[in-house]
Amino acid sequence: MGKRDGKQPNLTFEGARKVPGHKTASDPDSPDFAHITLAEEQQEVQTMLLELEGRLAAITNKIDSLLQQMDDMKEHLNRQYTQINMVARPISDIEDDAEEQTKLHRNSNPSSKK
Repeated sequence: MGKRDGKQPNLTFEGARKVPGHKTASDPDSPDFAHITLAEEQQEVQTMLLELEGRLAAITNKIDSLLQQMDDMKEHLNRQYTQINMVARPISDIEDDAEEQTKLHRNSNPSSKK
């Protein structure tokens, strides 16, 4: 990879050799570049915008779906919490009754205090 005609090889940013004198379509000095019309450029930009809008719509739909799942889970957890409280309340009442019965039993039977 030495010198050719006394010149260093021309490298692009990707590291590929650029052929001396060869112009690419992205090169403003290229004859191909001049053939890209404003209408074609606008069409390319419009196509990119449509693709981006499609991606944005897909992302928005996914976010909406996740938010709906969160709302559904919140409702489910609230129902479970309500059911747990319905069961937990009678258990605490039973425990309170048991404590009262134990106190009454201890007060009425002095020998059980030992």
